[in-house]
Amino acid sequence: MTLHAEHDVLREPFAVLRDEVVVLHCLRPQDAEAHLAGEDEGQVRWLNEGHHSTLERVSAWIGENHGEWTDDGPRRHFGIFDRATKTLVGGVEANLGLLDGAPERVNLSYAVFPAWRGRGLAARAVLLVGHWLADRTPARTAVLRIEPGNDHSHRVAVACGFTRTGVVLADEVEFVCYERSLKDEMSG
Repeated sequence: MTLHAEHDVLREPFAVLRDEVVVLHCLRPQDAEAHLAGEDEGQVRWLNEGHHSTLERVSAWIGENHGEWTDDGPRRHFGIFDRATKTLVGGVEANLGLLDGAPERVNLSYAVFPAWRGRGLAARAVLLVGHWLADRTPARTAVLRIEPGNDHSHRVAVACGFTRTGVVLADEVEFVCYERSLKDEMSG
């Protein structure tokens, strides 16, 4: 297993976002096992390009996420934590470099672990990150690219007020695209 230096993810340059139900912050090395335990076949298919994670892979990915924050990279990943229990329940990521390098457009992706789905947690996380992006980055439009069969993610897009804008083909995969202006700070 690869060990990474411990960063205080509750201080700058990291961000902590919260509402009355969830807290979002960069994952810590000690979150790797919980993240791995929460993975299901949907996440493997839609977020991991068909690869099952290992503890070593998740730990390395958490280290890469820390590097994105500390080196001012284009990606910002937040773990989604239940505020009452402090349990890791999923993740949300903003990628300012994915969509043709246009920093005014940000790709958002998200996942909630199976035991926590259906509670509106992904929508809360997307809205919190959208508000933060509007305030702290040059992004002006949030984009969701969702595979047609990913019903959970389509429901999140609708719940967050995104508008379906069409279908694109990326890396030979078809995605339904949704967009929402960040100018309204995605406040719901």
